Amino acid sequence: MALEDYYGQTCWCVKCKQCMLAYYPVMRRTCPAGERFKFLSYYALGKMAVARGLIDGSLDYNDSVAELAYTCTLCGCCEEICQRTGPRFEPRKIIEELRAECYSRGLVYDEHRAIVDSVKNYGNVWQQPRAKRDAWAKGLNIKKAAKGGPKVLYFVGCTYAYDPSLQPVARATAEIMEAAGVDFSIMGPEEVCCGSPVQKVGDRELFSKIAKENIEKINELGVDRVVVSCAGCYSTLAVDYEKEGDMRFEVVSAVEFISELVDKGRLRLKDSGETRAVTYHDPCHLGRRSAPVDNTPCFMPSQGVYDAPRMLLEALPGVVLREMKRIREYTWCCGAGGGLKSAFPEVALWAAGERIGEARESGAATLVTACPWCEANLSDAASREGDDLTVKNVIMMIREEME
Repeated sequence: MALEDYYGQTCWCVKCKQCMLAYYPVMRRTCPAGERFKFLSYYALGKMAVARGLIDGSLDYNDSVAELAYTCTLCGCCEEICQRTGPRFEPRKIIEELRAECYSRGLVYDEHRAIVDSVKNYGNVWQQPRAKRDAWAKGLNIKKAAKGGPKVLYFVGCTYAYDPSLQPVARATAEIMEAAGVDFSIMGPEEVCCGSPVQKVGDRELFSKIAKENIEKINELGVDRVVVSCAGCYSTLAVDYEKEGDMRFEVVSAVEFISELVDKGRLRLKDSGETRAVTYHDPCHLGRRSAPVDNTPCFMPSQGVYDAPRMLLEALPGVVLREMKRIREYTWCCGAGGGLKSAFPEVALWAAGERIGEARESGAATLVTACPWCEANLSDAASREGDDLTVKNVIMMIREEME
């Protein structure tokens, strides 16, 4: 679809302001960009008006329009609320179309161009050699994906594969599957970016090319399930790829997969003998962006990946889960999504700081999540503010407590 296809929605937006302040189940602020800049145009209803003006020609594309488009985290909270309690429009999709228009007109930030160029030239967002894609697995005896091989494929993702501070999550995921007796493989240097970063920037053509090639490559392997530990990769493969080709495999998040292993008794967790209070941050890509609400009534729970990580935490002996005020489909975005941390790092850290404060209010000493971007940005915010709150990945907690 194109921006013009949403003209009716932009005209019929009733400015109910639900996307500014959700009233169900309790009143809460929802939009990082709007709350940071405190100006109507940064909220979804303001962007709807801007999009309408661009479509009917009363407004022109310029740097200000690009700023409005790219200071959004694309967390999808506005769309979740609009679909559940409002007129049921699609503001997130409209903002994504607005970005695609900006990108096609050259109104894109240098930081975002660098991401696109890196994916084109290196097959990842970190400008790292393709040959080092499986460096994280050094010392582990993991099978290389091949036709007729294991029916489970572990898709690692760029960030877990290359970021030294996050590579332990990839190793932990593999070690957990090995301990549970899962026969699986990895693509190694043959694995390339899922395309999510370039899609969020607005390069639709490159994303479609990447998606189609990845679908074809995975189909040829003949695997049944693709396990994904990166939240961004998960929502991209599980939701966005469906529009790009015939996927003959199931995509499952690593937290769901590991939760199944625990439930079946294939992993044994030790009791450290101490009680620990933790709180869980829902990544947007595991929740709102992985399960479109499809007009789900506000009193019905969303079908995103919300329960599996909580089940893993509850399976850990001595762990007490203390929920924050904004959770599940109404969670507050960490601030790193949609390329915001690349081009607007201060805004991203501000959003993460809000979440750190909310985690502190829960009384927990550890903030747990299941997304590399959330983990990195929340850790950066806690460090900058001098907060001793520990930020951890739920998969790392499971690995540390395995017998």
